[in-house]
This record gives sequence, structure tokens and C-alpha cells, in this order.
Amino acid sequence: MKRFLWVIFVVVGVFFTACGGGGSNDVVKEDLPYKPSYSQMASLNETNSEIVALSVYKSVLGTNDFERIDFLGRKSSLNKELKSVQKLSLRLLSKRVTTQSCDIGRAIVNEVSDNETYITYKDCSLDGVTLSGKAHLIKYDSENAVLYFDHLDIKGEQERLYVTKAKFTINGDIFKIENMYANYTNSDMRVEFLNYNQTIVTDEYNNKLTISVDGYIKTACSGGFVYVKTKPEIILDEVASYLVGSLEISSKGAVLNVDFDEDGVYFTDVDGVEEFLTYSELDSKLNRLSCR
Repeated sequence: MKRFLWVIFVVVGVFFTACGGGGSNDVVKEDLPYKPSYSQMASLNETNSEIVALSVYKSVLGTNDFERIDFLGRKSSLNKELKSVQKLSLRLLSKRVTTQSCDIGRAIVNEVSDNETYITYKDCSLDGVTLSGKAHLIKYDSENAVLYFDHLDIKGEQERLYVTKAKFTINGDIFKIENMYANYTNSDMRVEFLNYNQTIVTDEYNNKLTISVDGYIKTACSGGFVYVKTKPEIILDEVASYLVGSLEISSKGAVLNVDFDEDGVYFTDVDGVEEFLTYSELDSKLNRLSCR
């Protein structure tokens, strides 16, 4: 799911330049499941272990296409989707929420105070992204904010993210996705998130990103939900362009493990059989993977 995080942060940017004027603060109240039922969980076996692991990896981390980009005035080669987290959020947090016209469509904005805003988007198109639904923004300062999404439909040129419910927190170098219920689709992936949590911490001084994940993911390749968690976290080193850490994928008592080190990735299937891939081999498999 190559551009999922990129889409999120383009959308975050849109919230800091909201359009429209005057509106309500109504929020849809509904009960969402804490976890999937047993029948909704995937059945993991030696046959589907690799494709499930690859599809979850792609959903959580995207692809490993490292490229040189400018980040806060510095050159960086971290995964471009993850690196855009701080690049976009910090730049856009410096702007005060204002009332502007959508390129197409409209939005209704209710500024409760200088720091708190409710927005209802009605096919509002900005920067190539079209929004429909509700958001609640609480902005503490130029580097700290909380966004609540409520049945928000986010459509880009080649992808779509429908967020039933989610909380996004930006706290300086820390970005959190909490309790997200959402569906994401693009040209090669279809993914559902249920009570999904992800934290990304940027260590600019040491050129590293730390990622922790906890929640349920269903891909078109898994056929059901799996529980995914990092053990305890994954660290991306931009200097050497590799990952360190572990990702555990489980369902109905079966467990898959994905372990990372400087040399590559180790996939361990439900029977304990291990397969090693270099990062080049992993990229090749991820780029060919289609879970629609």
C-alpha cells in the first residue's frame, strides 16, 4: 500500500487550510467492535503464509523504495511515504485554520475558538484530494494538534480512504493513528483496518524512524482479519537504508513472524519454516503483489 501515509498527510494538510463557513458540530454516535469475531479472522496455513505476510507488510510499511528527498532543509533517503509524515505535518501545522473556497465543492466550517474547528466537507476538492464527511481539529500550537475523523471519504486520483472513525495526534516528532476503522483501496491493494493503532517517531538527529503497530488488518489476500503488532517496534535507519525489529501476524492461534536486520527480512510461517529475502528480493515481490 505504497501511498497510504502520503494520502493521510495530504489530507492533514487540507485541514489546516479549511474552506467554507458556519456549520454544526454533530458527530455520529455508533458502537464499533473492539475486535473482529472469530469467523471474521483469517485462516493461516503454510500455503498462504507468505502472501499474507507480504500483504500485511505492504499495508503497514508500504514498499522499500528509498529515495533522496528534502526534509526540513536536509537531504534524506528514508522510505518516502513514511518520511512525508513530518515533512507535511510540520509545514502545514504552521498555518492557522482559515476559511477558503474549495477548488470544487464546498465545506462548512465552525471555528469554536482560535484552536478548535469543526469541518463538514461536501465533495470539497483541494490539492487533488476530494473530501466528504466530518472532521474535528484541535490545534495546540504549530507542532501539536489532534484530528478526529468521522465518516470521512478521502479520494485521490488513484486511491481512496474511507475513515469511519479515527484519531490522529501530531506531537512534535511523534505522529499517532489511534483506534482507526477504515477501508483503503488503490490500484493493487484493498485493505480494511479495525481498531488499528500506529505510532511513528522521527529522530532527525540520528536519521531514524521508529514505528510501532497494534491492531487488526484485513487484505484481499488474507481473506480475513489478522492481528498485527510490532515487537516492540521497528526502526528504519536512513543512513544504511534498512529495518531492524519484528512484526508478528496472528489469527486463530496461528502465528507468522517477520524479522528485519541489516541483511534483509526473515519470514517464519505457521509451521516454523523460515525464508530469507534480501531487501532487493523483497521489493521485487512487493512490487508484483496485487491484493484487489
